[in-house]
Amino acid sequence: MLKLLSIGDIALCGDYQNIIATKGYSFPLKRVADCFREADVVIGNLEVPHSEEGSPDSSKIMSLCGPPAGIKALKTGGLTHVSLANNHIYDYGLKAARDTRRRLREIGIETLGTGDNLKEARKPVIFSRRGISIFFLAYNSYTTNGRHYAKANQEGVAPLEYRYIKEDIDIIKFKYKSPVIVISLHWGMEGEPYPLPFQVELAHRVIDDGASIIVGHHSHVVQGIERYGGGLIAYSHGNFCFPDVSSPFIEGVGVKQRRENKQSFVLDCDLDLTGVVKCSWIPLVLNNDLQPCLDIDSENENILQKLEDLSRPLQGDERSYRRFYEKIKSENLQSFSRRLRRLAQRHSFRELKSRLNTSYLKAHLIALLLRCKEARHRRDFYAKTD
Repeated sequence: MLKLLSIGDIALCGDYQNIIATKGYSFPLKRVADCFREADVVIGNLEVPHSEEGSPDSSKIMSLCGPPAGIKALKTGGLTHVSLANNHIYDYGLKAARDTRRRLREIGIETLGTGDNLKEARKPVIFSRRGISIFFLAYNSYTTNGRHYAKANQEGVAPLEYRYIKEDIDIIKFKYKSPVIVISLHWGMEGEPYPLPFQVELAHRVIDDGASIIVGHHSHVVQGIERYGGGLIAYSHGNFCFPDVSSPFIEGVGVKQRRENKQSFVLDCDLDLTGVVKCSWIPLVLNNDLQPCLDIDSENENILQKLEDLSRPLQGDERSYRRFYEKIKSENLQSFSRRLRRLAQRHSFRELKSRLNTSYLKAHLIALLLRCKEARHRRDFYAKTD
C-alpha cells in the first residue's frame, strides 16, 4: 500500500519572497510538513518559476516568478513531485523555466509536464515502492492562456489534448503490468466553482482509458470530487499557497486572493496494484501568515460542506450535468451583465478606455487564438468518442 497526497496551485512569489527572506524557507509550509512527510508521494502544481534568470513576458498581463529559495521550502515541506504543465511556468522565459526544473531535480523533487520537446514533456515520471508503480502524466489546457506549448522540436509544456493522453496511457498499459496512472490537468476557468461539461466528459474518457486518479487545478477555487468507474477525479484543488499578485507592466492591475481562494483541500489516497483503495479529503486554509494549515476548526465544516455541495451535481450522468451547468451559466450571465452595467455607471468611458492599452490587447488576442486551438481540440475529441 502507498499513500499519495495531492494539493493545488503553488506560487511562492510576491509576499512569500519577504517571508522566506525574514523567517526562513521552512516557514511557509511549516504547518503541513509533518503530515506530508508521512506520505510516500506528495504532488502539487508549481504554478510559477522560482529563479533569478529571465525577465517577465511582455505578451502577458500577469507574469509571475518566485525566489529560488522557494524550492527549498517545497523540499522541507515534504513535496516529492510537482507538475510544471501550467500557464505561468514560462512567465520569465526559457532560462527561468529550465533553471527551476534543474533546481527541483537537484534537490530531489521530480518534475512532470515539461521538456525539451513534445516527447519529453509527455514522458511519464515513475515512482515505485513496495511493489507498486505509479505513473505520473501532466498536461496544460489551451484555455489557460499559457505560453510555450511543446512541439516536436520545441521546448514547452505538454498540451492537454485527448489524443496525447490516450496515447500515453496506452503505451504505459502496454509496457507495464498493473500500472497506477495519476494524471495532473491544468484546465477549466478561473474562479469557477463547477467544471465545464467538456471537462467532465474528458475526465470520464481518461478514466475509462485506464487512469486511476485525475488531479485538477487552475480555477484557484475548490471544485467537486467525483468517483467514476473505479477512478477518482478531483476537478480542482483550489490554491495550496498563492499570494496576492500584481502585473509587472500595468500599475494597479493584479489579483487579490479572497476567502474562497484561501480554502483548499488535500486529497489523501491509499493505493495498491488495483488503484485507489481508500480516499478522503483534508480541509486546508491559508492563514494570515500565508501558511497552509490543516484542521482549522472554524473552517473545516465549511470546506467539507462546500465540497459535498459542489460534488453533488457530478453524481449523475453527463447529460444531467450538462443541463445543470447550462442553468448555472445562464444565471451567472445575468449576474455578470448587472455587474458590467454598474461598472459602466461608476467609471467614465475615458477611464475604461485607458485600461485597454497595448498589453491588454496583445494578451487578449493571444488568448483568443488559444481558444480557437482549444475549440479544434474539442471538435476532435467529440469526433473520436461519439
